[in-house]
Amino acid sequence: ETSGQRRALCVGINDYPNPAARLHGRVADAEAWEAAFAGLGFSVDRLHDGAATRAGILRALEELIVRSRAGDLLAFQYSGHGTTVPDLDGDELSGEDQAICPVDFEDGNLLIDDDIRAVLEGLPAGVRLTCFMDNCYSYTNTRMLAGRAMSAGPRSLPRVVVLSDEVVARPAEASVTSRR
Repeated sequence: ETSGQRRALCVGINDYPNPAARLHGRVADAEAWEAAFAGLGFSVDRLHDGAATRAGILRALEELIVRSRAGDLLAFQYSGHGTTVPDLDGDELSGEDQAICPVDFEDGNLLIDDDIRAVLEGLPAGVRLTCFMDNCYSYTNTRMLAGRAMSAGPRSLPRVVVLSDEVVARPAEASVTSRR
């Protein structure tokens, strides 16, 4: 049980300006999260569609963090597009940063994992934050919350398991399909 406030930020984007990028159900997903959080006693801020710009998301996420105090329970939920971009600071083993795509991403306004990390590093001691990222390429968006560096070096941990051709070719033991 938390002794502080419960606050959440929910972001859902369907209506990207480019018709080819438009999604369905992402705002509905955010609304479902909003209702679930409200039912658990959270105050909820929301950004949907046109309000979910890079600047808007950053401002709301920074506000969530800055207003928090030890004992608070926070949640950040995002549902929209995600992508990868070349890593410019050398902190990615893959050579690519992961990014979420705010509604204005086609103007160059991506929100990369380094941007998110910079905001989340301001999380005060004793504040708990859970992130729910519903987008492609989300695996390093919140890596700093795990307390492990994801840069190259002997202490690095893999983020993605890549199966060898040999493993893929092995028959599954006691799988549902092999029991038929």
